[in-house]
This record gives sequence, structure tokens and C-alpha cells, in this order.
Amino acid sequence: MFVYSSASGNIGTGTMPFPFIIAGAAAASGAGVAVLGMLLSPEDKMKHTQTPVTRILNLTPGDRISVKTKRDLPFRHGIVVEQLCEPTYLVRVVYHSGSKERARVTMMEVDLYEQAIKGELFRQV
Repeated sequence: MFVYSSASGNIGTGTMPFPFIIAGAAAASGAGVAVLGMLLSPEDKMKHTQTPVTRILNLTPGDRISVKTKRDLPFRHGIVVEQLCEPTYLVRVVYHSGSKERARVTMMEVDLYEQAIKGELFRQV
């Protein structure tokens, strides 16, 4: 509860929402910036999720994908650039390979049908 005064000089009492009390107390103690940052930007705390892709035709350009088991693929994570033709289930993917000094971005056409059927292909959301 807090006390307030109006322009006419009347004094009254009211209740303050809980988050603002905590933010006010934290600001008074010097930790207000961190608390206010947490209260004002909840999207920063959102977790990335993944959804399984069981059909290659559900992938669209720009989708971030990952495979559970790498097998003979040169990447674990990639970005779908385009789907080629339907009967072959080929997908053109851009992926990062190498380390800091020898890093390179490579584009490759891969067949992800086996990974999709086995539940090893995921779309990162």
C-alpha cells in the first residue's frame, strides 16, 4: 500500500501492482537496472524450440534445420535455401564449416528423406 496526494490536496491510499513494488525496491537498492531489464524484455528469456519434420515438402526457404544424427552429411545445422524437385526430395542447404581461421559457408544439395522418415530432422523455431 502507498500514500498519494492529489492536486486538490486530498490524501488517499491505494495498492501498487506487485512487479512495480519489487522494481522500486530493487532500484532503491542499486540493482534496479537488472530487475527492470528483466521486467521489460521477457522475449529475451524465450527458449528456442524445435519441431520434428516428417515430410520434406513441409520445409520452406529460410527454415533453420538440424539433424539428430549426422551420418554421411557434412553438417548438423543448416538453412534451407530451396527445394529442388519433388520426386528426388533434394533440398539445397547452406551450412557453416571449418573453424575460426578457416571458416567457410557452403551450399549443398542433400537428400534428407531418410532423416525425416526416422524422426531425426528438426526445424528450429
